[in-house]
Amino acid sequence: MEASELREFFEDNGIIMNPFEVEIDSDLEYVNVCSLFPGYQEKDKMMSVELTCYCETMVDFICLFNLTSTRDLESITPEFLQSLYEQGNAEIAYISHTYTSRILFFRKQEKSLFARTEDFLQHKVATDLTTPDDFIAYSKNYLNSLQFFDHLAR
Repeated sequence: MEASELREFFEDNGIIMNPFEVEIDSDLEYVNVCSLFPGYQEKDKMMSVELTCYCETMVDFICLFNLTSTRDLESITPEFLQSLYEQGNAEIAYISHTYTSRILFFRKQEKSLFARTEDFLQHKVATDLTTPDDFIAYSKNYLNSLQFFDHLAR
């Protein structure tokens, strides 16, 4: 599949939501793919736990997802995104939809787990996080502590 073919497809179709509820978005240069964490049931509309994979170019996206045609976009699953996360090629994002709207991203690198804020403040995570509830608890605690220290600094 050629990048120009995929770029034209996104020009014609915009944001794609496939049958597995995987959202694929492009600005005709980068591609972002995201879905809810497999098995995660949104209990609270004020937060979500998502898998996200950002590719800087169409070519990167085509190669990482092994695309041979635009029809392949329909078969990308949350489980595939989870396998990319396990390989270090995707992130888990805890998203707080409150008035402050905070995000904490998690990525595996060299057998370690790292978290970073949307402000690119990164740290190594010392505990093992595997379930959506693990990511939620860790994220809430971490983001609340950041808010507390921000308040003290003022």
